[in-house]
Amino acid sequence: MKVIELTDEYLDLIKSDINKSKESYNEAIKYIENSTAIYHGEHIRFPYVPKLYTTEVIDYFKYVAMTTHTILCKIINKYIEDKEYRKLFPFSKELEELILCENYYEQPLPITRIDLFLNEENFTFKFCEFNADGASAMNEDRELNNAYKNDKIFNEFSKKYNITHFELFNSWVEEFLNIYDTFKYKVKKPTIGIIDFMESATNEEFKVFKSSFEKRGYKTVIADITTLKYDDGLYTKDGVKIDAVYRRAVTSEMMEKIEKIPAFIEAIKDKKTCIIGSLRTQVIHNKIVYMIMHKKETFDFLTDEEILFIKDHIPYTCWLKDGEFDRDEVINNKDSWIIKPDDLYGARGVYAGVDYTKEEFMKFVDKNTDKGYLLQEYAEMYKTKNFIKEKNGEFVFDEFSNMPGIFIYNGKFKGLYSRGGRQGIICEAAGGIAMCSMHVEV
Repeated sequence: MKVIELTDEYLDLIKSDINKSKESYNEAIKYIENSTAIYHGEHIRFPYVPKLYTTEVIDYFKYVAMTTHTILCKIINKYIEDKEYRKLFPFSKELEELILCENYYEQPLPITRIDLFLNEENFTFKFCEFNADGASAMNEDRELNNAYKNDKIFNEFSKKYNITHFELFNSWVEEFLNIYDTFKYKVKKPTIGIIDFMESATNEEFKVFKSSFEKRGYKTVIADITTLKYDDGLYTKDGVKIDAVYRRAVTSEMMEKIEKIPAFIEAIKDKKTCIIGSLRTQVIHNKIVYMIMHKKETFDFLTDEEILFIKDHIPYTCWLKDGEFDRDEVINNKDSWIIKPDDLYGARGVYAGVDYTKEEFMKFVDKNTDKGYLLQEYAEMYKTKNFIKEKNGEFVFDEFSNMPGIFIYNGKFKGLYSRGGRQGIICEAAGGIAMCSMHVEV
């Protein structure tokens, strides 16, 4: 059975009693509006039909996760080992020095969420981006699953199928501790610090992680990275020594505000505080890696299967610089291209040609040429039908593009975060929606 068949079956249930469906959907919305599923101060929006993945799709995602993680780890290790390979990356000397600091544990890429555009019928896909330590949205998926627990339509659908959800908190705690166990300076009962710039943080999610660590018996603190102290070790402003850091602060923000985080930088350099993940994950988080993955210097240390995987799934990428792209070709074929900053997140500064007129896209291209932007092949997105309550209160059936994100903890597939949208990019700022991810065992 295909995903589209399950989706159509769910839609038929909704249509069979539209009034009951609206009532049940409103109850789910009410739950979310009173939940911790908050992004940038607002509760998330979601359509009524969950994202239903068959076992065939889940097994394929596991293959994608394993293959991608292996390739990305090889790239990180090559960067660390090879001075010439490092020259391909646009990092400052200051950032390079921090990346090269030894982390003293075995896993190069502790946590990542790889977002992609999958055609659910023929399993072709292109990657969108690789998120490293700042990977988030575990709590959104958790709360969405909670919203369906007493849903009438879902319960009717689940009478026919065995449906499971993805547990994304305790599973990370388990893998975090497994990684810490390989740390050279580990202590028997480490105090865990969940660290970020609190002005940028998803604090409700941090609270759930804190609870999960504490249930395993580990003292855990949530701390603003700017308030930390250093005294032959890393401490909170209240004097609590942190033995192991779950770093949620993204590297670009750290480098932008580096003068505000001297204690954390000192902890990176002294190498005795376990920081999961270390700054070496920036090697694959920066979007320039898409261009570098296609280079001979990368192919030289990959297997034939890995090279083919890159050619099939990593979109063509180049610098948006004079002399490095054909401006007329890009403008005249705008629907085939997207431009994006090399190292921002949350789809900030991203412009897809399909969303603009030729004249509008030309202005974005010209404005951002030679400004640290990348030009990338635009990936066609797979659309599925759904049922949504619009902001004006109207209920409508409509099509949405899909973007699943695969969570990989310590090299292992652990679950999914699913999003959809109606525009050329999928993010909250462009009217994007979250979808509850479920595994239907068929």
